[in-house]
Amino acid sequence: MAGIIEIAQREGEARGEARGEARGEKRGMLQKALSTAKNLKAMKVLSDEEIAKATELTLEQVKAIAV
Repeated sequence: MAGIIEIAQREGEARGEARGEARGEKRGMLQKALSTAKNLKAMKVLSDEEIAKATELTLEQVKAIAV
């Protein structure tokens, strides 16, 4: 009986770790895109629409970035 509980606990921990890693990856990718967009806006070479397309951010996200 204890073996089944231990297996279930390990499986639950593994799922939790995988979810946490996926969330962290997603957050990291968003932060990188926001940083890139901020740098592009500061260069004043591309329009907000072009920056949104290049970074895969929404136009609203790009417009909200202050430089």
